[in-house]
Amino acid sequence: MNTIRPHRLALTRLALALVPALSTFQVAPTQAAVVRWVGTHGDVWSLGSNWSGNALPGPLDAVDLGAFNTLINSPVAVSSVSGTGTLRIFGFGNNGLSLSGDSALGGLTLDDGTFSSSASTVISGQLLWRQGNISGSGLTRVSGAATLDLAGGGVLSGGHTLLLQGSSQVRTEGFNSFNALGISSNARLVNAGSWLDLSRANTSYTNPVVGSLGHFDNQGNFTKATATATTFERGVQFNNSGSVHVAAGLLRLAGGGSSDSGGSFHVAEGASLVFGSGVAGSNTAPNFTLGPALSSAGTVKLDFDGSVTAAQGLQLAGRTVVEGRMRLDGASSFTDLSLSGIGSISQSAAQVVTGTLNWSGGGLNGPGSTRSTGVLQLGSDFKQMNAGHLLIAAGTTEQSVRGQIRMFDSARILNLGSWKDQANGDTFISGGRFDNEGVFTKTTHTRTVLGGSGGVFNNSGTVNLQAGTLHLFNAFNNQGLIQIAGGARLQSDHASFANAGTLAGSGAVQALESLSNTGTLAPGGLGQRGQLSLQGALEQSGRLLLDIGRSEADLLAVSGGVNLGGTLQFAVASGERLARGSEFTVMSWGERRNNSQFDSLDFSQASGYRFATRYDTRSLSVTVTAIPFVWTGAPSGGFWDVVNNWNQGQDGLPQAGDTVLLGGADTRIRSVHSVGELSGNGSLRLEGGGHLLISGPGRIGGLALQQGDLSNSGQLVATGASSWTSTTLRGPGLTRIEGPLAISGSDFDGTPIVRSNHTLTLAGSTTFTGRRGLSVGDGATLINEGSWVDQAPANTTLGNFNGGIGRFINQGSFTKASGTNTLIGEGSTLLFENTGRINVDAGYLRLSGSRVSSTGTVNIAAGAEFSVVSQDATLGGSVFNEGTLSLDGGTLAIAGDLLVQGGGLTRVKSIVNNDSALRIAGSVDWHESTLRGSGSTRMDGPVMLIGDRSRGVLGGQTVELTGTTRQAGTGGLSIGQGARVRNLGTWLDDAPGRVSIGNFNGGAAGQFDNVGIFIKTSTFVTEIGNGLVLNNTGTININAGTLRISDNASLTAGQIQIASGALLDLARGNIALKGTVQNAGTLALSGATVQVTDSATVQGGLTTLNSSTLNSTGHLVLSGNTEWLTATLTGSGSTRMEGAVTLSGSNGRSLTGGHTLELTGSTTQTGSGSLNTGGGARLVNLGSWVEAANGNVSLGNFAGGALSRFDNVGSFTKTSAFVTDIGNGLVLNNTGTIKVNAGTLRISQAFNNQGQLNVAAGAEVASSVVDFANAGTLAGDGTVRTVGSAFSLSNTGILAAGGLNDAGTLNLLGGLTQQTGGIFLVDLGSTAAGGFDVLTVSGAASLTGTLAVNLLHGAHFNVGDSFTVMTWNQRLNNSQFANLDLTQAGGYGFATEYGANSLTLRVTTAVPEPGSWALMGLGLLGVAALRQRRRCDEGQA
Repeated sequence: MNTIRPHRLALTRLALALVPALSTFQVAPTQAAVVRWVGTHGDVWSLGSNWSGNALPGPLDAVDLGAFNTLINSPVAVSSVSGTGTLRIFGFGNNGLSLSGDSALGGLTLDDGTFSSSASTVISGQLLWRQGNISGSGLTRVSGAATLDLAGGGVLSGGHTLLLQGSSQVRTEGFNSFNALGISSNARLVNAGSWLDLSRANTSYTNPVVGSLGHFDNQGNFTKATATATTFERGVQFNNSGSVHVAAGLLRLAGGGSSDSGGSFHVAEGASLVFGSGVAGSNTAPNFTLGPALSSAGTVKLDFDGSVTAAQGLQLAGRTVVEGRMRLDGASSFTDLSLSGIGSISQSAAQVVTGTLNWSGGGLNGPGSTRSTGVLQLGSDFKQMNAGHLLIAAGTTEQSVRGQIRMFDSARILNLGSWKDQANGDTFISGGRFDNEGVFTKTTHTRTVLGGSGGVFNNSGTVNLQAGTLHLFNAFNNQGLIQIAGGARLQSDHASFANAGTLAGSGAVQALESLSNTGTLAPGGLGQRGQLSLQGALEQSGRLLLDIGRSEADLLAVSGGVNLGGTLQFAVASGERLARGSEFTVMSWGERRNNSQFDSLDFSQASGYRFATRYDTRSLSVTVTAIPFVWTGAPSGGFWDVVNNWNQGQDGLPQAGDTVLLGGADTRIRSVHSVGELSGNGSLRLEGGGHLLISGPGRIGGLALQQGDLSNSGQLVATGASSWTSTTLRGPGLTRIEGPLAISGSDFDGTPIVRSNHTLTLAGSTTFTGRRGLSVGDGATLINEGSWVDQAPANTTLGNFNGGIGRFINQGSFTKASGTNTLIGEGSTLLFENTGRINVDAGYLRLSGSRVSSTGTVNIAAGAEFSVVSQDATLGGSVFNEGTLSLDGGTLAIAGDLLVQGGGLTRVKSIVNNDSALRIAGSVDWHESTLRGSGSTRMDGPVMLIGDRSRGVLGGQTVELTGTTRQAGTGGLSIGQGARVRNLGTWLDDAPGRVSIGNFNGGAAGQFDNVGIFIKTSTFVTEIGNGLVLNNTGTININAGTLRISDNASLTAGQIQIASGALLDLARGNIALKGTVQNAGTLALSGATVQVTDSATVQGGLTTLNSSTLNSTGHLVLSGNTEWLTATLTGSGSTRMEGAVTLSGSNGRSLTGGHTLELTGSTTQTGSGSLNTGGGARLVNLGSWVEAANGNVSLGNFAGGALSRFDNVGSFTKTSAFVTDIGNGLVLNNTGTIKVNAGTLRISQAFNNQGQLNVAAGAEVASSVVDFANAGTLAGDGTVRTVGSAFSLSNTGILAAGGLNDAGTLNLLGGLTQQTGGIFLVDLGSTAAGGFDVLTVSGAASLTGTLAVNLLHGAHFNVGDSFTVMTWNQRLNNSQFANLDLTQAGGYGFATEYGANSLTLRVTTAVPEPGSWALMGLGLLGVAALRQRRRCDEGQA
């Protein structure tokens, strides 16, 4: 239940108490009506005479005020009010207006009392609100101007919405001084126009009902214009989707709200926007959600109870004060930010403070970061960081007062700038991580504690400890520089205390147990002398840097034990003069463990001095053992062995270990001398008998190496011009010549030598003019970093003539400029390595050592040659060849992808191992070499396959040939172990003999891909196969000779052309065929299995099928001639032979697997080889088949499986005198013509002739099965034999002895069953024997059907003439022909006489003998009519 709280507005309780009374007050008629104002302008509502009907409106009435202004000073309740005038409400207590329906007013003045509406009220004019209340659940919309005088203290309540769409002003000018507006009980004040706050006193928007919520929605422009304070207190929510401009004074939002839906805030300079109430003891105020559109030149503040969320971050240029809670979920930036008290900033993104960040208290939270690029001021209050927050101090950090920073949850401070610890008391930074990458300076005599509560301090920058104590509580390993002034102290309270950077100074270091040094310890400081004290033990493996003067040196005093190691480094300032033998104590300790010592001594900063060490029980002393020698002789130089030339003769000659300073003098050595270090900018000349031994580093202007020896175990650098004739360089050191070097020599004794593990580095320009070369051996190395120009006037060898191993490394440029031969490594163990550039501009350069490697750049000019021959050679980098690149033997490895550019010649004789990509742009002479490895080789230019020795492509290598490849020799090509050769250009095979391309090395099958053009012009055999797969997607032109494919191949995508006289022999393997083969020669299937899965055509030429298998699921057309020997045709597809087909040989051939063979041309069987069908195969003869075999022939289903078919649609003529057997599972279907001119045609499968079957005299057709029938035409003078005398021929077609229009005798050995539709056609020519047809039936005859008489041309008979046209052994059931057809009998009448064993035709009616033309016409018409009738009978059947 809501309770009314005490309020400074005196009338609040009374006004709220009267609201229910207004809703029940009734005056007026009992029936609803429209009541009109009839009174005067400005008169009072409560007079009945002012209304039509002379009565006051009631609660159900609609009131029409017209244009009159009206005053209400009493309680009024009506349904609605309309009018264009102004309605004024005035009075105390329950005076006011209550509306239940929609209303419209010209204006409203509320001086006191109550305006209550549960519907919608539109005020088109002005709203003047001086005092009183607006309530009810309705909406009041003001289109005109509105003035709110808050001095009277009005209340908006009851869920009412007041919508101001015009210009609104807020003032405090009334007689009262409440200066407030109450908004409660879900009431809502909406500014949709312009709001101008002109109040002269502080004002507030309050909620007098505890537990309810009021709303102020700014959808337009809200301007705070006066230097007063405007407060939206708790319980009043401020929602801004428009624009708020705080031009002056203070705008406080204590009730929460939002501005994230497009609203904006702007705070002018001198003005303030405050979130939170700022009332002491208050709980956290409701949160305010801010959008990104907040700009400020003034102050934005979060009071201690304020709460703000900015999901998209903030960008503020003025002053920002955070004492409450701020959450930033987007990137933010501030110019001036203050965080204090219990304030907190929570971030999930980055914020930047470019000016001053005053952090006197509060917390930085969240996984985001805060970056200070200006000044970070740290105050004395407790400060904390949480949730992994990162504070980046990139500017200046000032700690001037004592304080504490506590980090939780992996929080981190990163100092990139200057951190100044000037605190007036102890300071603490604990927890988390403090990383110093900038400069941390402590200047006051206080204690600074880093790393408490599990915190970590890391230093990779600089720590200047000028005073006081830096106290480290956790493990610490210094990576940067720590400088400790005298009187200052670095203290560690953790057992893990280490230095990997530099720890220097004259102060004190206090370890809990020991200090572990892997970096540098510098007592006194860098470049300064003094004492550094260490309280505790020392584990030393790093560097101890000692500055030593004439009378004093640095001292490291360790109170505990030491375990020594690492490096002891000496530094002597330039100009210091130390005496040989001087001694200094540089270190003291409590004990030295395990007699440990420093591992090495470093004199690089000792200005030429050398020291010896002496370890005592409690200390370490060093003694001067070598001093610098300065050339004091003639400035132009002189001999080394003259005492007065050194230190003015005071110290004798330089000794071993001494440092020699030559200055600009040129020095000559003619005897043996030893030194430590050497420096100068003159030249050093070695002459006969001279020998200089150098143990340390040296630097000289130049070297004149004429004779003698230079032994160097250090490093000698010559910066100027040098020359080299015959001096030997030896020793394990390094000689580096950085200036120009001239190498010369006229005979072998003058050969320059590098040996005994010496390293010679040439960094300048080297000119070689020697006649007898150079020797690098015995473990020595020559490195060319500069430019080497070979101008040798004669053939020269650079090798190893001293034994052992030598190395020549070219990292710069090596140029062969003369037209002579230069051999590097020839016959020796000289290893050559090029990572720089080799330029072969002229002559011949050969690399032939035991190991050769070039991974740099090689340039070969036109006319020049670069040769590589080694059993261990490597070629990579880049090669530009306009001359000749010769890979002359041995084994060569390709390092990485290599492009041989240019149009020069590459000669390949080596074994080439290539696991990358090799590409040769120019021409190639490919000799007997082998290309192997998992990489690829591409040859873009012409390629010559030279010689009679084989070459190979192995190990998965891919070779691509994109130019013209010519097979000029008989040497074969082995492609194996999964390798592949791809012809992308033109391959010209004009070899002078037989060539084999195959896989002769075993392993996985190789592949030969012809994508371009393969042309065979040689007249010999070229064989591709033997473990090599051929894939043709290009063109194969066989212009001459034989191309034999003897392994798997794919001939499915390209073109094949076979010239006249040429042969393509498919000898072995599985070969896929598709497309068209243009054949003017011969295509031989001599042993391969040919697969056709789509369509293929062999156009023209001769195709021979011998000892091979054609497996087709597609369609193959052989348009030329075909010789079929012993091959097998199988598969569910079809083969069409359109040319002449010859079936030759005595071996059988097969047609199986459902295959269909169509023969459309002439087929001639000359051999006795059988045709074995099976598996439902089909043979279709569409042309002419002549069986002229030289022996018995069988066509049968000898391969088993489903019955096969022989469909004779064309003509089948048997001319051989032997037996031809068709059947045995092969079904003969004849719809064409079968002529048996000789021999026997045996049909051993059920047969029903549908076509024409002619049996010549002396020939025989024999059936070896019961089912033997004729539905076509069976004619001839030969013999037809059934399977036995008890079996008969079933005739539904035409039986014509002698043939059609040809009288003769047909012998049927067996019985005859004449069917109803059958015809026995008798040709009558004369009564003489042989002049008419006779059918002899050796068995029983069963007659029916038609007996047709055909009168032959010229025939003439008399009445009574008779013809015995059929004989039999028995006539079953006295059967007779059912019909006698005399339509072709020429008008003659005949009678049939059936005897016991014969049938006789007798002339019963004769006709005169007509002219020959008439008889011929009648004969032709008769035959035509007979055939037409035969067709009709067949149709009816």
